[in-house]
Amino acid sequence: MRCDVTLVFPGHAMANCKGTPRMILRRATATRRRNETYPELLRNGPQRRIILGSEVGGRWGAYIGHFSQGHMFRVLGVGDAGQPRAQVGILAQDSFPEAVACGAMTSMTPERRVRKREQSKSPLNELDDELLPTPDETVGLSASTTADIVRRDIRMGISPMEARLTSMETVLGNRVDNIDQQLKIHGDRIEKMEALLESKNVTPRSRASEHSLSVEKQIADLQMQIDGLRLSPRPDKLEPAKVMVVGGLATLLDMQSATTWVTNTLVSMRGPSIMSTYIKSEKFQGLLFVKFASVVDRDTAVALLRSGSLKIGESPVWATQDLPVPVRARKLFLMGLRWQLAQWGFWKQEININDDFTCMHIGTKLVIKIANGEGRLLFNWADDWAQWEELQQSEELRQIIERSQSILQKHVGKGFGQHNLGIFRQKPFMLRIGFSRWYSPNQCT
Repeated sequence: MRCDVTLVFPGHAMANCKGTPRMILRRATATRRRNETYPELLRNGPQRRIILGSEVGGRWGAYIGHFSQGHMFRVLGVGDAGQPRAQVGILAQDSFPEAVACGAMTSMTPERRVRKREQSKSPLNELDDELLPTPDETVGLSASTTADIVRRDIRMGISPMEARLTSMETVLGNRVDNIDQQLKIHGDRIEKMEALLESKNVTPRSRASEHSLSVEKQIADLQMQIDGLRLSPRPDKLEPAKVMVVGGLATLLDMQSATTWVTNTLVSMRGPSIMSTYIKSEKFQGLLFVKFASVVDRDTAVALLRSGSLKIGESPVWATQDLPVPVRARKLFLMGLRWQLAQWGFWKQEININDDFTCMHIGTKLVIKIANGEGRLLFNWADDWAQWEELQQSEELRQIIERSQSILQKHVGKGFGQHNLGIFRQKPFMLRIGFSRWYSPNQCT
C-alpha cells in the first residue's frame, strides 16, 4: 500500500510516559519542530528525516481521532528529506490493521487544499501551532551538515590568504631577481676596475722626507696666494667690507693649515663658505684674512667664531671684520670712548654706536660725531660734552685719541689708500674744531 502523506506518532519512545494516550501524543509532538529528525523513532537502520503528516499538506479527518485515544502508534511512513510528498510505502507490518486502515484513509486525502473550505480539525492539526519554532530558537543540524559548513567556511577564509601569499611570492621573487641583476652588474664593474688596475700596475707613492713635505706646503701656500692675486692684483684693495681677520692661529704651521682649520670650523658650525684666504706678511704669523661673498656672510662668520670661545692649544682664537684703515681708526676711538664712559659710571647698554662708526649716542642724545680728514680724525662734540672740561682735559681721552691716531700713522707711506689719507704730518691735535656737513644726515642725527 502507498500513500502521499507521511505520519509520525510517538511509538515506543513514549511507552514509559504517564498520562492518557492523548497527553502522551501531545507531549511528544509539542516539543518537536518542523522538518526535525526524530532519532528515538528509528530503531534498526540509518537515521532518516521523519516529518509530521500535517506538515506536508495532508488533511486529517475526525476518523483519525480514535487512534490517538486508545493506542500507542508506531511509524506509519517515513518520507525523504528532499521529497516529503513522495509516494512512500507504509512501513507498518500487516499485523497492525489499524495502521493499514490509517494508511488507506490518508491516501484518499485530496492533493490540494480548498482555500474557501474550512479545514477540518484533528488532534494532530491542533498541535501544529505548537510545532512552530520560536524566533530565538536555533535549528539543530546533523554532524555531517555542520562539518560541511565548517569546511566551506575554512576554504572561503583560506582562499584569499592563498591568493595574497601567491601575490607576495611573485613580488618578492621579482625584487630578488632585480637585486641579483644589480649585484651582477656591480660585480662586472668591479672586475673591470680590478683588471684595469692590474694592467696599470699601480703602486702607492713612497713617503717623502720632512724637507719635501715642508716644500710642498710652501708651494701650496704660494699657489693659494697666486690664485688670490689672479682675482685682484692687490689683496688690500679687495673689498675690505667682505673680509674677516682671524687671529690666534700661531700654533698652526702655515697658511694652508690655518685655512683648513677655519674652513672645517665654519662647516661644523654650519656657517657660510669662504671664497679665498691670504696673508699680508711674507711669512705666516698666526693672522689669516678670509674673504666672503657678502657682508652678511662675513658678519655671520665673525659672530660664529666669537660665540664658540675657540682655542688652539692654549691660545684663544679671535675674529673681527677687516675694515678699511679710516674706519678702523674711527672704530678704535669710539669703542675706547664707550669703555671709558662705562668705567666712569655710564650705563653701557645705553651707549650706542652706529654701523659706520661715525657717531655715538647715549640714549637718544648725541655725544660726538667723527670723520676722517687728511691723515687725521675730525671730531665734533655735542655742546654739553664740549663744555665738560674734565673730560676734554683727561689723560684717558688723550690716550684713546693717540691709539686711534697711531693706526693712521702705521699705514701712511705703505701705498695703502694714499688717495684717501694723503701724506701724514703730525700736528697739534685739537679736541673740538668746526667742520661743515661732511657727514650724511642719515648716519648721525
